[in-house]
Amino acid sequence: MWCNSAQSLAKFIFSRYFMTRRSKRFERRLAKRIKRRKLFLEKYDNYANVCNRINLFEAADLAKKNVLWKSSVQSWSIHQLLNTERLYRDMTDGKDIRKGFSKFTICERGKIRHISAVRFYERIVQKALCKNVLYPVYTRSLVYDNGASQKGKGVIFSQNRLIKHLTRHFKKYGNNGYILLVDYKGYFENIDHPALKALYRKYFKDKRLLKLIDDLIDAYGDKGLGLGSETSQMHAIIFPNVIDHAIAECIGHGIFFGRYMDDSYIIAKDKKLLLKAIAIIKCFCEKLKITLSPNKTKIVNLRNCFKYLKTVFHFTDKGKIIKKPYRRNITRERRKVKKQIRLWRAGKIGAKELQQSFESWAGSMLRRNARRTVWNMRRLFGKETKLWKKKRKQNLKLNVG
Repeated sequence: MWCNSAQSLAKFIFSRYFMTRRSKRFERRLAKRIKRRKLFLEKYDNYANVCNRINLFEAADLAKKNVLWKSSVQSWSIHQLLNTERLYRDMTDGKDIRKGFSKFTICERGKIRHISAVRFYERIVQKALCKNVLYPVYTRSLVYDNGASQKGKGVIFSQNRLIKHLTRHFKKYGNNGYILLVDYKGYFENIDHPALKALYRKYFKDKRLLKLIDDLIDAYGDKGLGLGSETSQMHAIIFPNVIDHAIAECIGHGIFFGRYMDDSYIIAKDKKLLLKAIAIIKCFCEKLKITLSPNKTKIVNLRNCFKYLKTVFHFTDKGKIIKKPYRRNITRERRKVKKQIRLWRAGKIGAKELQQSFESWAGSMLRRNARRTVWNMRRLFGKETKLWKKKRKQNLKLNVG
């Protein structure tokens, strides 16, 4: 009897003293975290970070990189100080800085993409907005394994993280398990504007800054964001960020997760965890008004080959991870090389441009363990160019004779 009362007394003291101490410590930490977040956001939640002569001038220098050959960029650069002052006054007076789009269509890796490129005048404002406001705020809340549109990251970073996750999974469970590949259908075209505006209003309160961001988004219409704009990329990487955190918090233990823009993967030993992850993703997709691609969103056994970021991964029984290029990409590149050689023969492109294009592709293939493919393509490239040079020399000799 005495023993039971002593135990109950001990539990009472523990719950009243220790739990209270823990809860108070948690409250102190939470208060400090909220204060740090508030101070951080106050630093960037200011229209003056964008509407600033120095920031606009530096943004113009950054926007000129690799496009200085364009006439619009050259005409801006000749009177950059005066043009920067004119842009600064337009922004100070609250004028609309949108100048419309230069729309064109490209075929990238066999996929047709409609590009809406902004004018250089507007691109400077977008560069200043991203550099001084959006990028530091958005990237602070992203998960580490989100590899798109961030300094020091990219496609290679995301692929290396996938390899590291597969290696860690093999150390725990071998090659027993599954991978969930997630892709959003028409991601950029279907981003909901009200949902996106509600998202960044959690970070920013400055009315002039919010109006500027709203105007840049509304320029694309009632729905979706256009390709070819830096602000669109920044909004696209933060939009499904709530899904990343939900997966990490709800299913975090025993899984590996990564995302590159709209392509994601989740690795787990138990298939039930991945089915639970799909249910969570669908729930948040309804709130964000985006849809999953039914053909590309699937669960694959790790013992089978799977494709991620245009690369085929094969996970062997001994834990070796083999990367190979997607077969369609090789066929497409072979046709592209032959077409570029025909353009070179016709004098429409230079030899240097032709060589740079091929070497760029060859470098990306060598990262995918495709040495034989590159060797065969070099043979084709060298054979085609040498034959034409030989015929040209013969024709020149005949003309001289």
